Amino acid sequence: MKTNLLITTIIIICSQKTIAQTWTMQNSSTTEKLNSLSINLSYQNNINIWVAGNNNTGIVTQDSGSSWFPSIVTNADNYGVHFNEYAHGTFVGAASSIMNTDVGGLWWYPQSASVTPPYYDVWFSDFYNGWIVGADGTLIHTTQGNLWSAQNSGTTHNLRSLMGVAGNSNEIWAAGDSGVIIHTVNAGTNWNSQTSNTAEDLKSVYFLNPDTGWVCGTNGTILNTMNGGGNWTIQNSGTNQSLNGIWFLNSLNGWAVGSNGVIISTGNGGLNWNPEISGVTVNLSAVEFYNQNNGWAVGDSGTIIKYSPALTSVENLSVSFSAISLFPDPAENILSLKFNSLLPSEFKVAIVGADGKTVLTRRLSKFDAGRKTEFIDIKNLKSGAYTLVLSTGKQTSKAIFIKR
Repeated sequence: MKTNLLITTIIIICSQKTIAQTWTMQNSSTTEKLNSLSINLSYQNNINIWVAGNNNTGIVTQDSGSSWFPSIVTNADNYGVHFNEYAHGTFVGAASSIMNTDVGGLWWYPQSASVTPPYYDVWFSDFYNGWIVGADGTLIHTTQGNLWSAQNSGTTHNLRSLMGVAGNSNEIWAAGDSGVIIHTVNAGTNWNSQTSNTAEDLKSVYFLNPDTGWVCGTNGTILNTMNGGGNWTIQNSGTNQSLNGIWFLNSLNGWAVGSNGVIISTGNGGLNWNPEISGVTVNLSAVEFYNQNNGWAVGDSGTIIKYSPALTSVENLSVSFSAISLFPDPAENILSLKFNSLLPSEFKVAIVGADGKTVLTRRLSKFDAGRKTEFIDIKNLKSGAYTLVLSTGKQTSKAIFIKR
């Protein structure tokens, strides 16, 4: 259901701008309940969004949602979907349905496991290592991408959601009914219960890194941990609606969606949550963001809504270029800067850590920018959130990215 590939867009202006939060409806071409979504990049760097829904529904878009079309037939309600790369993805659902593709959805292959209740969510750390959770504490695991075996979750409560950190096949969290949160540090050989401090049903879990994570659930429940689940703290969501999906771009910016069209967002890691206008009243099931300017939420009656902040006013615009793209985000060794238009003759790039200290600087010229893409070596940076600062002397713009 989740993925960690993101692209960040920087818009550079001279002075003030006003940003309006905007959610707009997209035509999904279905009226079925939509339960989950997963965003990834195709090998051509197009945005692919996969959505799982009831009554055999599995749909995909390759143009940011301008058009959606069917991709999979499963003969079941599909509850969860996860693509860990453009070619490799898995749908799971009712009737013990597991459908896998390694060719980007051109073909789908049914898989089976010895444990056969409904499956609610799926997550892969890489091509081979994956986990599925489901009813009555069901937890199954594969190390080969296709052969599934049971693991002992230590609970009989329904497990609704699971997630780890991409590339880490050892440490995963799962959450479910009655406040259950379980955690493994050895790929599921042992799962241990964590103290959630709630008895609410937990619907969605999101981890940004091995320390920082959130879960959400019924009655507006949001919990946060800063030490891998050693301690979970309740955050004030400002709503008593059921929150069914949660997603964070970085340690500050996150969204949660829920019943009756509720969407809330935070810009400070959940210390404060603020309502947004979704434009719908149906129950929303899941939310995922591709970058800070583009996100999607799905829900009942075929609902798909897209987030894109609208620039409503700009003063003293003095530079004609409009965009630089950072990718991938999270980045591991190399951060790429793609220049989409003409830049000033000289500018500077700096990377600043969470403590406010500059850890890297680079000065670029118009000649360098003529190559359209620059590559910055970040392999020596520690994992975590960083701010990229682009300065032309008169103007400065910032964007957050994650170092894996």
